[in-house]
Formats: sequence, structure tokens, C-alpha cells
Amino acid sequence: MKKIIQQILITVVIVSILCLLFWKIGWLTSAREAGVMLMITAVVIAVDLAVSFVWKKIQNQK
Repeated sequence: MKKIIQQILITVVIVSILCLLFWKIGWLTSAREAGVMLMITAVVIAVDLAVSFVWKKIQNQK
């Protein structure tokens, strides 16, 4: 579990750095767009964790 949390934190840091770079380049024009990118990241991580949890439960029943 500790490794998963570490990977999530690394992912959030990488996306934050990308947002900063995109802001400097001019591809992001507002903080709202950066927030949307971080929200999309959070949703993808949550879905991945949920699917992994369900998949493990299915595999354990067999």
C-alpha cells in the first residue's frame, strides 16, 4: 500500500510540473485548466484503483 501511495504522489508531482510548463509555454491560459488536468488525473487514479480492487476480488474467488 505504501508503494501505491508513493506512486500516486509521484504522478501528482509530475502532472503539476507539466501544468507549470504548459502555463509557461502558454498552452494553459487559466488556473482552471490546470485544475481540470489535476482532476482528470485524480479520476483516472481512482478508476484504476477501483478496477484493480475488483479484479483482485474476482481472481481470489476462482
